[in-house]
Parts: sequence; C-alpha cells; structure tokens
Amino acid sequence: MITINLRVLVVFLWGIFFIILMGCQSKNNEIPYSEPAATNPNNNIPTSINYLALGDSYTIGEGVEANESWPIQLSNILFAEKNVTVSTDIIAQTGITTNELLVYLDNNTLTKKYDLVTIQIGVNNQVRGDSRAFFEAELILLLNYIKSQVLLQNAEIVVVSLPDWGATPFGSNYDRSKITQEIDAYNNTISVLCGRFNLDFIDITPISRSHPNDPSFVTYDGLHPSALMYTQWVEKILPRVIQLLNLRD
Repeated sequence: MITINLRVLVVFLWGIFFIILMGCQSKNNEIPYSEPAATNPNNNIPTSINYLALGDSYTIGEGVEANESWPIQLSNILFAEKNVTVSTDIIAQTGITTNELLVYLDNNTLTKKYDLVTIQIGVNNQVRGDSRAFFEAELILLLNYIKSQVLLQNAEIVVVSLPDWGATPFGSNYDRSKITQEIDAYNNTISVLCGRFNLDFIDITPISRSHPNDPSFVTYDGLHPSALMYTQWVEKILPRVIQLLNLRD
C-alpha cells in the first residue's frame, strides 16, 4: 500500500491551482508591464521611456513596414540621437473614429506607466461626414478618458494634426477643396481643445499637402503616406518631444 502524506498532497494541489490561475490571467487583453522611465542620476535625463501611440491607420502605418510608421521612426530616432531606449505600444486600428478608439482603449488594459502619449485621430470622422460639433463632442469624451487614466497622468501628451488625404493621388478623385476645408475645420477644433486640455498640438497638415501628386510620398494605394512622408512628420514632431522629455543635447 502506498501512503500519501496529506500535507504534501495539499501543497501539490495548491501548486496545480496556482498554475491554472496564472494561465487564465495571461489570457486577459493586457499590454505587458514594464518599468517607468529610467533616468541618469547625474542629470535627470531619461535613459528609457514608455511610449503609447494612439490613432488609426496613420499611426499603424498602413501600407508600410512596421518600422516605417511614424511612431516607430520617432522611437528609433530617440534611441539613435538621444540614446534613449523606447518601449513603444501602439493602440490603433485602420478606419476607426474617435469614439471607436475610445471603445478600443477601454478593451485594452493598461498595465504600465507611460512617459509619452501621442494621439492622432479624427480623419475617419471626416470621411464619414460627421459634423464638426459631433466630432468635437466625441473628441472631448476621448480626451477626458485619456486624462483620467492613472497610468497616463504623468505622461507628456502630444496631439498630432490630421493629414489632408485629399492632397494625394487617391484624393484627386474627390473634391479636394471640400476635403481641405473640412480637414482645416477639424484641425481647428483639435487645436482649440488642446488649448483647453493643456495638451501640445503639432501641425503636420502642411507637410501632408506638400506633394499632392507625387507617388513617392504615398504607398501603393495612392492614399496612405509612405515612409518618406512619415519621416517628414517625425522631423516636425521630434523637437517638441525632446523638449517635453527633457532630452537635452
């Protein structure tokens, strides 16, 4: 007859329960935890940061390689030029609006503190014909949600303007003048709300209009920016990010 020590059996069963519990928890839709920014103790300049990029197809980099999207280009330049290691998370989806980004955010549990957040959202509201007032109301809800998140409260937040998709080869099939007017109106709304929420606003829209018929500035679809166009956006965004993060030369 085999004699089983009761205490050993209990410990063994608890071990099995713990493994199962941890396996269930790992299935939650969470962004993995990492430590907040590390700093150089001699000058308080960050040596690593956590960065969250929020948006739509422009943030993902639709049609370009993953490392060619503007958030990843920004991260890579910070490392190359400022020796700052950037842990970059992107919450974005092609075709979504401000409200859909809010829902998407609500379904992704943040589990780490972020030092930098960029937001670029709204072009799909314009494409769908949402009024400026409707867009403003949705954007206010989104910004209030972001500002309320404990893990984002100490982050530097940069809002990037909407590009003018009419100033592309694809856009030539539509009323470019109408698109320009609506994008300008949306960007004005974004700029005003940034002032109200004390957020930095970076205007890349003129850059997006600089080469309306040049295929080298768009991807294969003639609509979404190429890596070259994203690089020009980053050149506009980078100086302000360096200032906000105290990354002195």
